[in-house]
Amino acid sequence: MRKSILSFIILSFLGISVLNGQAYPDFTITDSEGIQHTLYEDYLDQGKTVLIKVFFVNCPPCNAVAPDIQELYVQWGEGQADVQFIELSTRASDDNADVNGYKNRHGLTFPGAGGEGDAIDALGPLLSGAYGQFFGTPSFAVIAPDGTVDHPIGGSGASRLQAINDAIEATGATGQTGNNNPEPSEFIITATDFFDNMINNPIVTLESQDGSTSYPIDISNPLTINDLATEYPEITTPYLRIEKLDQANDKVSAIDLFAITKHILGKELITSNLLILAADANGDNSITALDLFALQRLILGKDSELPNQPSYIFPNNEVELNLIPGQTQQINFEGIKTGDINGF
Repeated sequence: MRKSILSFIILSFLGISVLNGQAYPDFTITDSEGIQHTLYEDYLDQGKTVLIKVFFVNCPPCNAVAPDIQELYVQWGEGQADVQFIELSTRASDDNADVNGYKNRHGLTFPGAGGEGDAIDALGPLLSGAYGQFFGTPSFAVIAPDGTVDHPIGGSGASRLQAINDAIEATGATGQTGNNNPEPSEFIITATDFFDNMINNPIVTLESQDGSTSYPIDISNPLTINDLATEYPEITTPYLRIEKLDQANDKVSAIDLFAITKHILGKELITSNLLILAADANGDNSITALDLFALQRLILGKDSELPNQPSYIFPNNEVELNLIPGQTQQINFEGIKTGDINGF
């Protein structure tokens, strides 16, 4: 009996040792901003080291250490070099709003995920003890580009931060991008209407995905981005967005009213989806005499804007930017002038 127990203990120890030497299983999580991250494809296969921070939102020591981990993240290039940090919650109840609130409280700029983003599945091997005993949160694991894992990382306070830093260095990471002066990403931005006329002076902004951070963009010149984090702080996933709210009476005439009237009477239907949007001057998703009335008031100068419609409608009013160093990309926003059915 004693021999059987001893054999079981030895086999169990050997099993854990074997697992501990294995590459970490691949995983895909969706962070609290809705962005997917795949361990190998996005990071390890690109030669990057990944630090996994195991936490949950209401964990007091996790909150206490968060600013120090953010500082360490900045020292290692803030995701732009050969190291990425990802925090994963052990609680299924930590939803995106909870994780974002936690990040905002501490000014964290590295991705985080909770129950909505499959964090617990990604943490499975760590929580099970396959790569060393799991002692609770916060906990840290460093995954090298070859998939090998350093976990658990012991200590507390400054000694633990030093241990994390040493574990990252041990993977061969340098915190350098390999090109300290990359060529800029350039974007030529234009706006045209349904009739291929240029739309003058639209409002274009460079924004975060949720729109909480926004910078005005002058599209009369190319948009050049050398370092997104430095030039546009607090934006990690850049979006261009467009609108035009002024000159509501521009390009609206009696000829447009005549075309809309013929559509209402069924004599000559407007078939283009964009022109149907343009004819819906009051924004009620139908074309009726009320639209004629709203446009007549514009033509006569009684109103300077439409009650429920902007001056221009852009069906696709946002574009996610793909930053490719050294490449110039053309971006055109197509819009339609509300009330303009004939293009002049």
